[in-house]
Amino acid sequence: MKIGERIREAVENQWTGTADELAAACEMSVSTLYYLYKKDSVDTKHLMNLSKVLNVPVSYFLGEESEKNTYPFRQVSIDSEYLKKYVEQLEKENARLDRENTFLMSIIDRAGLGKQHLSSYPTRTQRPFVAVTAP
Repeated sequence: MKIGERIREAVENQWTGTADELAAACEMSVSTLYYLYKKDSVDTKHLMNLSKVLNVPVSYFLGEESEKNTYPFRQVSIDSEYLKKYVEQLEKENARLDRENTFLMSIIDRAGLGKQHLSSYPTRTQRPFVAVTAP
């Protein structure tokens, strides 16, 4: 059964109001609601809204597919040792950037510019480009 057919079935079984009222409650147009009935896949936003308004779990719309775990994305296993090494690399890079930032700020201070001359004190993501020229 297509996901759109499951949506239609849930609406028929759970909703007592009009299509206009349901569409408004789900923050969509009526034409979008009717369009969903024909779809094989639906935006998560629409599924979440329909699930909440109709008081059915999202898994209901996914039907047998959710039980078979045939989602269109693949399962990825991540080695914890790999993650530890990656975190260590990030920590080293962060420490290097901190040292570089401290060094650059000391150059700026020695040049007499100080922090007050910077438009904003640099963060890790906004390091200043400093060109130091000899007088």
